[in-house]
Amino acid sequence: MVIEVGEPRRLGASAADARLRFETEPRNARGGPGRRLLVVDEEPAFELSFWCG
Repeated sequence: MVIEVGEPRRLGASAADARLRFETEPRNARGGPGRRLLVVDEEPAFELSFWCG
């Protein structure tokens, strides 16, 4: 098997043009983490779970 190595490349659109992004809400009043969300066109589309290792 041959693997080619090259310079890193950025894939996708710029942050300003992206329709899809990940977002974290601010921490809640008790200090716990806010929700982690997948956002599509500025609207929350899916709540991501926290990895518990």
